[in-house]
Amino acid sequence: MKNLWICAALALITVPLAAQEIPNEGPAQTTALISATSKNSVPLDASQLKLQVNGHDAPISSVTPVAPSRAEIAILIDDGLRGSFGLQIKDLQTFIDQLPAGTPVFVGYMRDGGVAAAQPFTQDHMAAIHAIRVPLSAPGISASPYFCLSEFVKH
Repeated sequence: MKNLWICAALALITVPLAAQEIPNEGPAQTTALISATSKNSVPLDASQLKLQVNGHDAPISSVTPVAPSRAEIAILIDDGLRGSFGLQIKDLQTFIDQLPAGTPVFVGYMRDGGVAAAQPFTQDHMAAIHAIRVPLSAPGISASPYFCLSEFVKH
């Protein structure tokens, strides 16, 4: 009976510790750049916007105006993604094309714990559009997108 209690106590201690090591997946705070043109000076309100993610309505918590000259857009693509990602390339190209003139854009591919620049920050949106390609789709090419993002931010 004593061994049963020891095993139960160890299970209660190790389960929470193991759970802490696994990164959480699921909803995460996301920031999106939305261009809006208005003929009046009324500020944009989050309640006036509709957002859909994977075909489902998603809440918008706030809207903050950003001057195009103050924004820099970095598009980081996991080089280990399946080739079916190619179906999304047109959407990314359209997004870049619709950015306000003068907004710098970076296109990079995450692999081996870092980011390989396909196109460094540039205001030439067509160059950034042409830098987007289908990922290599090699399994295990990127150990963790978190390491890649961290390395990108450092440099």
